[in-house]
Amino acid sequence: NKKVRNQLGGYVTHLYNRIQNGVVKGIHIKAHEEEKEKNESFIPKVGVLDVEKIIVDSVTYGMIEHYNIEGDSGQLDVNIHILSNFKD
Repeated sequence: NKKVRNQLGGYVTHLYNRIQNGVVKGIHIKAHEEEKEKNESFIPKVGVLDVEKIIVDSVTYGMIEHYNIEGDSGQLDVNIHILSNFKD
């Protein structure tokens, strides 16, 4: 009947709008799957941890010193400004 058709049409329109905005759980579209596979297989040229200096705040640096974690002392740069600018 007409009521059921309108409900079904409204639900399909709702799903279609959600699909346009992004991936919808439980609905698999080939284009979304290809995009997901492409993003998963991406390998960056420079890794996040492949840096000469790692900037940490004073709390993290204190934890590193407390647990006697050994490493090149030139690799850590304490950033005190993060905590001094933070207000409760």
